[in-house]
Amino acid sequence: MAIVTAGSGFISYKMSIERGFCEGAASSPELTITTEQKDLVNKLGTQFIKETVEAEEKEGTEEWEKEKSGCSFCQHFLQSPCKTQFMRWSKCVDKSKDLGMDYVNTCAVYTDALMSCTSDNDEYFALKQKEMEAEKGTDPDQ
Repeated sequence: MAIVTAGSGFISYKMSIERGFCEGAASSPELTITTEQKDLVNKLGTQFIKETVEAEEKEGTEEWEKEKSGCSFCQHFLQSPCKTQFMRWSKCVDKSKDLGMDYVNTCAVYTDALMSCTSDNDEYFALKQKEMEAEKGTDPDQ
């Protein structure tokens, strides 16, 4: 299971699985991949992404936040009480897409945490929504 520690190795392995062959099988490029094997690759990929997100969080977030500075959706969350949950979710989605994985399933834990945080802070988000509507002149209370 060394593939979890080597990012590019995991990508190559995942791509080989998706194509249905492995580099060492030159005489028979077609290989039947079972559902269990695909599930294992996805499980390893999910673990790899989780470990990567956690490692990057320990290294700091300044560079990542700078990269997301042009995204108004991102800024909305980065200035909120749910900053940490959003950052984890967003990094997971980015990593999943990079690996060609289904980010909906891969990032479900982070999605749940973000949704829970937004629910726990619904007053904050309702106030922000009202401020945005007032800026655009679409405030229903006016």
